[in-house]
Amino acid sequence: MVFPSLLFIGVWLAVPALALWVGLGKGWVVLSCLIGVVLAAVIAIVTYPLVQIIAAHGQGTINFTDDTLRWQVGRKQHSIPLHQPYRASLAADSTDPSVPGNVTVEIESKTAWITLHWTNVAPSDVRRWFPAPYFIEETALTPEEGDPGFNLNGNDPSHHAFLEALLTALWRTRNQNRRFQIYARFPWDVPPRPQYTHILVIDRGNPTPAEMDLLACEEQRVFFSVDTLKVSPDYVLDVDTETVCAMPLGFVRAELPGEGARAIYDAKVNLTLAVTFIGHDARGKAIKIDIPLFTDEPEEVIALARYVNWWYNMASQPIENETRSSPAGPRFT
Repeated sequence: MVFPSLLFIGVWLAVPALALWVGLGKGWVVLSCLIGVVLAAVIAIVTYPLVQIIAAHGQGTINFTDDTLRWQVGRKQHSIPLHQPYRASLAADSTDPSVPGNVTVEIESKTAWITLHWTNVAPSDVRRWFPAPYFIEETALTPEEGDPGFNLNGNDPSHHAFLEALLTALWRTRNQNRRFQIYARFPWDVPPRPQYTHILVIDRGNPTPAEMDLLACEEQRVFFSVDTLKVSPDYVLDVDTETVCAMPLGFVRAELPGEGARAIYDAKVNLTLAVTFIGHDARGKAIKIDIPLFTDEPEEVIALARYVNWWYNMASQPIENETRSSPAGPRFT
């Protein structure tokens, strides 16, 4: 706080001093004092976040002992014990698992939050220490692209050992990680085996006997739901008032609204998050289905989209000549 205070006083005094130096009248000098206060306050507010970042890089210390992450920036001390509930995310560049890249770890508790950035770390090491590749985001933001935090280098043996100890502890305490528990609800190691490979649109009022059997079977096997979507081991079911859309896992992929998904998650408010499912109809025509979902836990939607794409990428079923359904008319084309 010393530097912002000195900056405020310096700007405040500089403005009236400039007025006196150029020979303005007494009234202008008084007015310049008021202008100096306003200008000094604005400059101090604008530059304070930058000062915090500089302090974090220049004076920050961090250590990890007894499954507790402790760090200090300036005079403030913080800690996150991993044996208590927390939320953590993990990202590692995965273009080539053997090629060192960036790694980002974000951990949040009720009282503290921290971001850690590593360079020169092989994704294969990250997956060995935290063996849940479905949970690891595939693109790690740099400090310039994401949140400022502690910057570490995997080429430094102590920094590398610190990451290994931290990820090993995050894996050991994953039951305390509320974000990981959302992902743990999905059977990532059980391949889907849907009876149909195309999207089915079932009229609730007039289903065929085969459609009735499919719905009866799959609705009993639902293990996850969010708003109108229900997920069984083989299908994602969009349960509308008049129709049910059955989308076979492994043959559809999901899209979220780009970078907005992360912004929505950070906002932690009730919002409608649109998800687009892409697949084929019974005639082999590629279609897109836009489904708005209302949830106070956007991370559930993000996890669902990753689960759908996990099995789509495993099956490697390309979808070409895509056409989008009309928002104003039928949801399917």
